[in-house]
Amino acid sequence: MRTEGMKPRHWQQITDAVKFEVEPKEGMTFQNLIDMDLFKHREVICEIGERAGKEYNIETSMKKMKDDWT
Repeated sequence: MRTEGMKPRHWQQITDAVKFEVEPKEGMTFQNLIDMDLFKHREVICEIGERAGKEYNIETSMKKMKDDWT
């Protein structure tokens, strides 16, 4: 959930998967996540986080290539 590249669409995917709103907020702690009982949804949350991380890597690689070409 702390993966670089987590965008609003990824948080919405998590919200849709767990059937309640999950959105990062100032001061959110690990205990808050435990209290939300998100551990039981860990597989889908991990998949979304991994996908967000991969998308981020592709986006940064493409930006670097574009910058190098210019």
